[in-house]
Amino acid sequence: MGKLIFALPLAALLILIGTFYMQNKSNLSTDYYTFQYSKWADCVQKLPAYPEKCTDVKGFQSAESAVNNLVSPQSSNALPGCIKFAQYQQTVGPDSILNYGDYYLDCFYEDIVVEAAQTNDCYYQQYFYPRYFKCTKWF
Repeated sequence: MGKLIFALPLAALLILIGTFYMQNKSNLSTDYYTFQYSKWADCVQKLPAYPEKCTDVKGFQSAESAVNNLVSPQSSNALPGCIKFAQYQQTVGPDSILNYGDYYLDCFYEDIVVEAAQTNDCYYQQYFYPRYFKCTKWF
């Protein structure tokens, strides 16, 4: 009887924690599929084309080149998600979803792309992160 008195509140607590976790997880994933392309584009447009303090920093251009090699659809090394995202961009309207088909995540959130961007701290912090992470408001 004593074990049952201890086990019931513990089980209820675990169920409550699990429900809370799943609710928060579903709210986050919903943002991936409701965030509008136009909101992202407006945010990116407000950013400087290139952060002036970074373009002279050693390694900025090599990081930029490495990222472009992976995300540019003209590159022979372009990731499939980046090619699909570039094709999707040709058809977007004002109410289009940014991450349609997971193309955005499959491009800019891929480990290999993020790692290439992080080879130069100034490029990552001043150019890549604001455009592809901060403007989505997901992180």
